[in-house]
Amino acid sequence: MKRVALIISAVIAAATVGVLTALGGSHAQAGQSSLVQAKLSEFSVSFQPKTVPAGKVTFSVRNAGTVEHELVVVRRARGTLPIKNYKALEPQGAVVGEVEGIAPSKSGHVTLTLKAGRYLLICNVPGHYQLGMRGTLFVR
Repeated sequence: MKRVALIISAVIAAATVGVLTALGGSHAQAGQSSLVQAKLSEFSVSFQPKTVPAGKVTFSVRNAGTVEHELVVVRRARGTLPIKNYKALEPQGAVVGEVEGIAPSKSGHVTLTLKAGRYLLICNVPGHYQLGMRGTLFVR
């Protein structure tokens, strides 16, 4: 009887995990990555989710705009980035990855290993950062 109860419990647990995953759970299991879906357009960066667990994070980036964009992931404890020559100054060692040169209607992706902290997601094509192409991702 105990064996039957254990089997039923295991089946219920497995079914629950499957349903949560199918509903779009963003928590990564061992060896898997979280997914951040980002959309770039004139002149905004929108993405979901806004918080992910530390570890591997895959950024799926779509350019919904009419000009070329990029997504740069910058580790930043607080504040915005200074600007020089119409571009945000990317602090040395703070850029953890990027998807460059995404043409209109095209997509790109990158998988990064992120530590807990605060990250800026920016487009650093000249002028775009100043026009609002940035957002904050929290990694817990």
